[in-house]
Amino acid sequence: NRVERIIRSSIGQGIPTVSDIASALNMTPSALQRSLRSEFGTSVRQIRDSTLHAEAIRSLASGAESLNDLSLRLGFSELSAFTRAFRRWTGATPAQFRDGARSVK
Repeated sequence: NRVERIIRSSIGQGIPTVSDIASALNMTPSALQRSLRSEFGTSVRQIRDSTLHAEAIRSLASGAESLNDLSLRLGFSELSAFTRAFRRWTGATPAQFRDGARSVK
């Protein structure tokens, strides 16, 4: 939960690295990764992806910002990187998801 909160609170300011998160938790990066893996069966990357995925879904469902603005706010260097990640998460592109969410409303 603490790792997710750190990531969520930094959305729009750049996604924190493993080192940033570990420092905020007064841990070394390797101790953080080891602890997440052994205690929770997860990693910083999985938590980061889950947090960004949830924020992307929330934003796309509301339709309040452009895909480019959303991708930048989530910390992606360009729209194509966000599109690849979103497709990995959901099996659809952000535009397909947004258009599908609009047709449901």
